[in-house]
Amino acid sequence: MNIAVPQKLPTNGLAALREVELGAPANAWLQAVSAEARGPATWKRRKQAEARELLALAAICPRLRVDHLDLADSLRAVVFLRVPVALQPSDDGELPLAHLAVLGIEYRQEFLTQPTPGYSYVQILSPTGELWYPNVVRRPPPLGQPLCLGVQLPAGIRLRELIVMSYSALTMQAFSTRVMEINGVFNTAAAIWWDKNLQRVPLSRTPILGTDDLDPKE
Repeated sequence: MNIAVPQKLPTNGLAALREVELGAPANAWLQAVSAEARGPATWKRRKQAEARELLALAAICPRLRVDHLDLADSLRAVVFLRVPVALQPSDDGELPLAHLAVLGIEYRQEFLTQPTPGYSYVQILSPTGELWYPNVVRRPPPLGQPLCLGVQLPAGIRLRELIVMSYSALTMQAFSTRVMEINGVFNTAAAIWWDKNLQRVPLSRTPILGTDDLDPKE
């Protein structure tokens, strides 16, 4: 993945992504997918606004790349995220880490008006090995594995928040030491292992907009 020099972060942070100017290719892409958007006018406008924020976030976040974007019905996107990803430990306790996650995101119209289970938004498409998280739904490859971002997420949650929450979940910056008491544990073995290995949490302390762990040559 090429690491581009990010634009300056807006004064008000991620809530002000609308202030970020899109480059010509990104703006042309946004116009093209917006022309294919279907549904009520309010839903089309919301999809366009969410898509613009996603492209703006990618413009200021060197670890994020948008690879696919579709606004036809639901908003669908595929993003590449530079982030440590925990894989199943070896028998001697070594914890392998991947360093890139490919996420499939679906943002549906009903998400605007009703709370939704936290596994409904994001699927991990890669890596496809045994992901070692209590909140990742176990599925055999090549199916994507849903990433649970909470028991229930509020109506109208922004797409930018889903990206940040996904990063926090994969780095385990949002990990709870009482994981076995929380609804939504999909991998009991991983939950028990992490409860016994809390010294390994988090996998990274770098915030999503940080670059300390990025190699500019990648």
